Amino acid sequence: MLMGNTNSSTALTDLKKGGRRFWNNNPCTGQWHDFQEQMEWLLDVEFYLNVIFTKELFGDKTVLEIGCGQGIETYMAKRAGARQVFAMDISDGSVRTAKSNLKSGSVTGVDFLVGDAETLPIASNSFDMAYSIGVLHHTPDTSKTLAELHRVLRPGGKALIMLYAKNNPKGVAVRVCRALSSLIDKVVRREYFLYQWLRRRGAGTADDPQGTGLLELFGCPVLKMYSKSEIKQLFSSFEIQSLKLYEPGFYRLKDFLLFAGDKNSIIAKSLAGIDRIMAPFGFYWVIKVEKK
Repeated sequence: MLMGNTNSSTALTDLKKGGRRFWNNNPCTGQWHDFQEQMEWLLDVEFYLNVIFTKELFGDKTVLEIGCGQGIETYMAKRAGARQVFAMDISDGSVRTAKSNLKSGSVTGVDFLVGDAETLPIASNSFDMAYSIGVLHHTPDTSKTLAELHRVLRPGGKALIMLYAKNNPKGVAVRVCRALSSLIDKVVRREYFLYQWLRRRGAGTADDPQGTGLLELFGCPVLKMYSKSEIKQLFSSFEIQSLKLYEPGFYRLKDFLLFAGDKNSIIAKSLAGIDRIMAPFGFYWVIKVEKK
């Protein structure tokens, strides 16, 4: 199933090296002392994950994960019944952490590899199912990665992909903030100034477990968003079975409002209600497709 050198099948471009360096320094969802607490936090603020990881999609499947991060979605795939998961990430630091996290949870049936999603070191027609949650909008050539996913899926194989959406409140805010960050960089003549400032203040560390959202916003080299028509074009080689928006982002604010309290507070519950009402303006496209 695996081919060639799984650590680095091709030379990485400078842009990819920058992405790997970013995620090595800022593992997705932040640094935590306890994997169980980290997972509970993520499933609270990103509650759509509880909806999309189903036994129907994962049960008894041989599965490829692109962008395993620290292993939370890997854990969920196994919990949803996946027979075997091959979990891949460009960040060697993230892969090491994911291995440790799943070992602490006594999870078996997972193989890890470090590699580039645009050139998968995997034989064609190898997997029943593939998934990538919040990753492919950070790859320089998303179309090439999807072509690779199509190649390694068996005929009739399915894929579950989450990509950022534009033309919604959070998408507009992201574009404005990244434009502002670029302007500040030019004024002060320092690259990623806001990102470096947040890093110095301890954002994303174990003592500030709010995830890496702000660091990603100001420091990740590649961050793309897609309209519905662009999604349909991007997945034209697949049969799209469902295309749905999740997470407008209002509930996520509770971790950044000092007066919000915990998830059972009135403010947190109100933000969750706003998220439900504003679901058609969600920031996450969740795309379920089948290989034609």
